[in-house]
Amino acid sequence: MIYGEIVKKVLAAGPCTEIKTVFYFSLCAGKGRGKAFSPHVVEQDILSLLFFCLLTTIGKTGNFKQTGKDPMKTLFFSLLIAAALASCSTQRGIQADFEKNFRNYNELVRWNQLEEAGTFPSDSISAGYKERLKAAKNVAVVDYRVMNIKYDGKKKEAEVKVEIDYYKRSTLSLKTVIDNQKWAYQEKEGKGLWRLMSLLPDFP
Repeated sequence: MIYGEIVKKVLAAGPCTEIKTVFYFSLCAGKGRGKAFSPHVVEQDILSLLFFCLLTTIGKTGNFKQTGKDPMKTLFFSLLIAAALASCSTQRGIQADFEKNFRNYNELVRWNQLEEAGTFPSDSISAGYKERLKAAKNVAVVDYRVMNIKYDGKKKEAEVKVEIDYYKRSTLSLKTVIDNQKWAYQEKEGKGLWRLMSLLPDFP
């Protein structure tokens, strides 16, 4: 059954059936839409469907009287599902921001745009990072590889192990250094942002 057919059947079935069907919808929607759609988009559609359920429940409580269903109980479970999905959606968004930020940072380092990379560190290590930038002026990075990522969604922290290939312009000898990066999600004035919590590595 394709995505559009699922929506039509669910919305036409009445409020009780809508709520019973919401989990089936969440499983089928991704398959019906194809690879171009992310789980985050599917979650948004489910939240929209639940909102419709709530409006229908409030506006047509007579349906519950006829079927013997408790509208307050149905509302409670609808809100519970919506809250869980909203929380999951937020966590996915924070993780997606981390992946975007750490890759952008490492791309800047890869292409020797170290001054621009210096905008990612937290204020607490900004001075120390600038000192490392000065020490790396003779360094040319030629490649990097992400070896390992440890992501902690509860603490909103991450550790990334990166191998960096480089040479010093004075010697032209290719070397490799390990950059153990630490990242943390910091919130300020209602806005969240991933910040680098570790210094640029020494390039011996």
